[in-house]
Amino acid sequence: MGYLRERFGGEEVNVEHKKKENRSETGFLTNMADYLDRYEGEDIYMVSPLTPAMQREWLLPQLLLCGGFTQNLIFSYAWFSNGGTKSVLHTDAFDNLHCLVSGVKEFVMIEPSYIDIVGPEHKTQGLLQYRR
Repeated sequence: MGYLRERFGGEEVNVEHKKKENRSETGFLTNMADYLDRYEGEDIYMVSPLTPAMQREWLLPQLLLCGGFTQNLIFSYAWFSNGGTKSVLHTDAFDNLHCLVSGVKEFVMIEPSYIDIVGPEHKTQGLLQYRR
């Protein structure tokens, strides 16, 4: 964590309360150093757009750097926790590329024709609101 603190400690990041995503609650803004101080002992996780400094350092895998792929990227987010986070069943407004650095992530894919049977917890799309 020393490297993250040294390189990005002052960068502002979005943090969520609890490890079970709740899209009706607001998260909070803090800096990376504060988040790193708290994430192991608190029920929080970071889900934040990459800042320009982070984007310069966290590069895409080589296989994605050809064919104009990067011209179609809209958002780059980093998710960071000490494990045990759960998202609500949802659809995303954009296609996603998921790169896991460490740990395990389980995805459940559901055919859209079954959405009325399964029913997501939160059908609206969009970004969460954060407060200071």
